[in-house]
Amino acid sequence: MVWQTIVGDELIAIKGVFCSRGWRLCTCRCGFLGDGGGNGRARRTFPPLAPKLGTAYNTHMRIIARKTLKEFWEIHSDAEQPHRSWFAKASQANWQTPADVEMDYRHASFVANNRIVFNIKGNDYRLVAAIKYEYSVVYIRFVGTHQAYDRIDATTI
Repeated sequence: MVWQTIVGDELIAIKGVFCSRGWRLCTCRCGFLGDGGGNGRARRTFPPLAPKLGTAYNTHMRIIARKTLKEFWEIHSDAEQPHRSWFAKASQANWQTPADVEMDYRHASFVANNRIVFNIKGNDYRLVAAIKYEYSVVYIRFVGTHQAYDRIDATTI
C-alpha cells in the first residue's frame, strides 16, 4: 500500500512496512522512520489523500440539488417540514443497494434507471431521485405534487 509521509517540508508518497502504531519502516533511502532509528529523523506517516477504496470512508449520502427542494417549499409552505425531514434522513443514510433504501422508506417505488419515487407527506407530494450507490450520491430529479408527477415520465426525467 502507498502511504504519504513528510520529508523536510515536502509531502511524498512512499511504500513501506508499518507497525501497529502507524510508524513506518522505510524501504527507500531515508532509513527507519518512527523511533529515531536509521538516520535519526523520526516522522509520522499519514493515510493517503485519495484512497483507492471508493466510498469506504464516506458514511453518508450526498444530496445534490437541495436548492430544488427549497424552491419547491417556498411555493408550497406546507411541504417544507416533510421535505426537510426527508433530506435529513436521506443525508444521514448509507445506502449501498435498493434494499437499503427500502428499509428506510417502505413506500418508495423503484423505477428504471436507478430512479426512486418517494411519497412525501402522506402521498401529497412526490420526489423522484436518481441514486448512484457506488458514489453515495442522490440526485433530486423532480419534486412536485401528485398531480404534477402524473404528467411526467419518472424514468427519463
